[in-house]
Amino acid sequence: MENIIADVPKRVGVLVSGGADSALLLYMLCQAGHYCVPLTIDRTSRRHQLIHAVAVIGWVQRQFPGQIARHIIRQVSEDNIKEEREQAKKEIEAEYEIHTWVNGMTKNPPITFDSDQERDTRRDTNLSRRVRNNLKPFYNMDKRHIVELYHSLGIQELLDVSFSCEVSDPACGKCWWCEEREWAINEFSTNT
Repeated sequence: MENIIADVPKRVGVLVSGGADSALLLYMLCQAGHYCVPLTIDRTSRRHQLIHAVAVIGWVQRQFPGQIARHIIRQVSEDNIKEEREQAKKEIEAEYEIHTWVNGMTKNPPITFDSDQERDTRRDTNLSRRVRNNLKPFYNMDKRHIVELYHSLGIQELLDVSFSCEVSDPACGKCWWCEEREWAINEFSTNT
């Protein structure tokens, strides 16, 4: 498990959506003694995710007081997401003296879902672990491995706090992200 984050600097920016992957990553970094600066991108089309990002950070912060900086939330417009996210990161890098960002991006499951038209096909190919100053520690894992890590760390409660639906709250149960999460949990339950 420690190999997953072995090359992550001790002071790092963490993109936190409130989903299972970023929640687990934040937990693992704090558990290993990292100082984390969480950034949540608040998109108007996914505004419902913000409450879950706040809940995830609060849960992890209670476990590891003093290891998480102020939660930075940046509202962005739908037509300029990438540029506004990069600008926010630059401002945070200057303020907190961090040089590396991590996110919980995983590879896609080896199966298809009914909602595959929503599938992020960039995650079908071999992801790179590092692109410039951005690290993806879970780059070679799919969601099934993420669920296994939650259980091996004994933090199923954090998995329950996290939220994967990108459509609505409560979860729609039909979008690709809901199907991916359900698949991973079922795979873990079937194989244990």
